[in-house]
Amino acid sequence: MTKIIETDLKLQNGYKVHVNDSYLDTYKDDILSFLDGLDEFKTLDFAKNIMMGQEIKANNTIEGIVDDLSIIDEVIKTKEDLSSEERKRIINLYHGYEYILKHRSIDRESIADLYALLSNGLLDEYNLKNTSRYHREAPVYIQRNSRIEGCPYTDNMSRYFYDPMFDFNRNAFHGIKVDEIDEYMKLLIDYVNNDKDKNSIDSFIKSQIIHFYFVYIHPYMDVNGRTSRTIAMWYLLNKEEFPYIIFNEAIAFNKGYEDNIMKSRDRGDLTLFLKYMMISVQKELEKHYLINNISSNYGEYMNKELKQLIQYIISMKGTITIKDITTFYNSYNSKKSPIKLYEEMIKPLLDENVLVKGKDTKKYIDGDIKNSFIYLNDDLIDVDEKKFKYLKLERFHNK
Repeated sequence: MTKIIETDLKLQNGYKVHVNDSYLDTYKDDILSFLDGLDEFKTLDFAKNIMMGQEIKANNTIEGIVDDLSIIDEVIKTKEDLSSEERKRIINLYHGYEYILKHRSIDRESIADLYALLSNGLLDEYNLKNTSRYHREAPVYIQRNSRIEGCPYTDNMSRYFYDPMFDFNRNAFHGIKVDEIDEYMKLLIDYVNNDKDKNSIDSFIKSQIIHFYFVYIHPYMDVNGRTSRTIAMWYLLNKEEFPYIIFNEAIAFNKGYEDNIMKSRDRGDLTLFLKYMMISVQKELEKHYLINNISSNYGEYMNKELKQLIQYIISMKGTITIKDITTFYNSYNSKKSPIKLYEEMIKPLLDENVLVKGKDTKKYIDGDIKNSFIYLNDDLIDVDEKKFKYLKLERFHNK
């Protein structure tokens, strides 16, 4: 029997945000089953470790911005040389995450405080002029990751911005009308603080409904995406549902985020968006389980960058050669040549027998170093393979 759960979160076209809960039952059961017995993911230490590295990186990656983990660590440790926009984005997220770790109340004032931290030094003159403490004071039109203050096709913006049925190409949308933002934000804050979660997965689902609805309202001129995802993380911290903190990372590694948000806007049906989020999060949890297992069996300290390289290897599709790894790495970080990546990151793991070389290809990395297939060392993998639904371990075995 189909069970539809409707919220009080209304859309401009008369629909309300709702979910086909019955359809999601399988995906909910999968995550809960995976997490059963894995207490390593259920601690605040796990959440903090993820937040102050990979989640800062991922939250910016979703916006099309790549930050190296080494730069993130440097900015957090030194808090110096914050003149560049790149460093401001990093330190702003760090301060935002510190804030949500220390403050439990999610209300109008605390959301305004959080936004001030996340947007500090990033708003241009137009944005500052049209932003009050609580919301923007001008219309905004959004197309994917870009923001357009004016309508791209006409000077008569109001005709298009506020027609719920108007959509230039179904890849774009506008925020709520300025004079209605307070009303919609009150609905969201009431929903946040209406505690009806039955279990951990219900809390995760609710966090993503919060995430979606904040983006739908688009209360600010800019930095709405990072704010929405940070508020969702805040809700999870308050609920002590620490495994799901990695959802930014899940979005960064799994295509479909924007498409599913756009599709959900029409009628407020978040079922497919939530399915996407649950599958993506479980994929990343499976990766972390494997990485933690390899790191534990390795027996020596393994820094964030080397763990990240393993994460990239197990995230890749198709062949896994040194050059393939370089291509994947360069999609998420400052560019490195194949030889530099090999010498700095791959060779150390080969020397320590964490990675194993397979047969050579016909190509060379540089000079006389051949491009080779790469595998994980089977001897360092001792996991419960029944827990893996999405990660195919056989791909990484040395053949």
